[in-house]
Amino acid sequence: MYRGRQRTSDSVMGIEEVVTMTDPMDRNSLSNSISQVLPVVCTYSGPCESDIAFRERANKQLAYLESKNFKEPLERTWVALLRLALDPVEKIARMAQKLVRRVEVVAVELQSSATALNEKIESVSSLANVSS
Repeated sequence: MYRGRQRTSDSVMGIEEVVTMTDPMDRNSLSNSISQVLPVVCTYSGPCESDIAFRERANKQLAYLESKNFKEPLERTWVALLRLALDPVEKIARMAQKLVRRVEVVAVELQSSATALNEKIESVSSLANVSS
């Protein structure tokens, strides 16, 4: 559904409508809704250990990449993704963190398959040298 740009007066009227749509008999509806949200806010214990470890790792990578004079597009893209992973908006940070973790997993898989391929090439070349 597409909505056009709202004028300031429209958005203020929208807020007034939301406030006045509460049950007139329930005069404490705003305080009731706050009391329902408050326990959720109070139970938030901060970032978990994996988030802290991820942020430390991302900060180290950023410090390293920003200290060198990089020109490659891949490095610039990685820096942008790491910055997004540290974004204060949690939804953006979570999406970027998923991408970073996926790239890290794929990089390890590619590295291990490249190592296995190099070992096969070395064994074949050593067999070729022995037979000649």
